[in-house]
Amino acid sequence: MRTAFLPSAGLGKRLRPMTERIPKPLLPIAGEPMICHVMRHCAASGVQRFIVNTSHLPDAFEVAFPDHEWEGLPIEFVYEPERLETGAGLKNIEHLLDPEEPLLVYNSDILTDISLADLYRNHDEFNRPLVTLASTRAGKELHLCTDDDGRLLRVDREPTQDGGKRLQFLGIALIEPGFLQFLQKDTPESIIHGWTRSLAADPHSVRTCEIDMGRWQDIGTLAAYESVRETGLGSHGISLKNPSTAS
Repeated sequence: MRTAFLPSAGLGKRLRPMTERIPKPLLPIAGEPMICHVMRHCAASGVQRFIVNTSHLPDAFEVAFPDHEWEGLPIEFVYEPERLETGAGLKNIEHLLDPEEPLLVYNSDILTDISLADLYRNHDEFNRPLVTLASTRAGKELHLCTDDDGRLLRVDREPTQDGGKRLQFLGIALIEPGFLQFLQKDTPESIIHGWTRSLAADPHSVRTCEIDMGRWQDIGTLAAYESVRETGLGSHGISLKNPSTAS
């Protein structure tokens, strides 16, 4: 796992007015840009190269990373004149990817200390499906509906009537190159549309990896940002330890 894609083209509307001057991934947390915490987590698991898409205030990324590198690891910036959202944004970088190598997709506006090695291991154990989604039962946005084996059935907000589990997506996924055929870049769209198309072609192509250790924080609101602004993740965020695993 050598390459990580860090989506960074969002407007950060819920963090205005701060994000009117600086992109959300560059907001400082514990003395350095938020995205640096993400890159450090990725690098600790073996990532050697980053791809970052930009749209809102792209020049700010040039100021933050003038040499297009972080601690000796290269960063390739891909500017989107029209913001493409997560699905089309991923399709737009296809030409930069190794067609034989899985890709780590890691939203640049989250802080977490989960084990990425566990995610990699799960992906391999299930014979590298097209998509493996890091997920949790401990969240509040339980929109991933799965069967008991972790296979994604659909994404919705309705109570599950057909057994299985409901999980929250943690904003981190492993993507095989074959998944990119289910994305389009001509029209901005969420990556969820790609999951849906992939499932229609092969109902076993998208899986979840349930994480039950570590902490996680989505930096999507002013309150969430202020909770980690000075000290980083620390004891903040939600604990992913499921009640069934508690001692």
